[in-house]
Amino acid sequence: MTFTIFTLGKASSICLGNFDGIHRAHQKILLACLDGAKRRNLVSLAFTFDPHPTKILNPKRAPLLLLLLRRSEKWLQKLGFDFILEQKFDRSFMKISAENFIKNVLKKNLHAKVIVIGPNFRFGFKAEGTAELLKKEKRF
Repeated sequence: MTFTIFTLGKASSICLGNFDGIHRAHQKILLACLDGAKRRNLVSLAFTFDPHPTKILNPKRAPLLLLLLRRSEKWLQKLGFDFILEQKFDRSFMKISAENFIKNVLKKNLHAKVIVIGPNFRFGFKAEGTAELLKKEKRF
């Protein structure tokens, strides 16, 4: 199974989410990520998905996007992110376990030291990845 991506050469501060609109809640997450990068001398990375995962998982319930992906990218660039990663979200990617995502994407490829997510963010196969799972990792 292939997934992502590229490899960063330096440790990173990453925010994970569907930044389809840069509203106040998103701004709080994004600014916390940028602050973590600045305070720890890390590169900052906004990690988002295309299309929105709900469009694949439950198309009838997929939200209307507040911003098109390209406009969202421009906002992220203006905020000062070093990198913006748009992961293709498809049936293959959605089968990756949360542990595999942490091990191979966040740790191995992106050298994550800081992870910022919103309160409802879930990741990995069957949404098994949670903030609690990330907190168990001593590396973050």
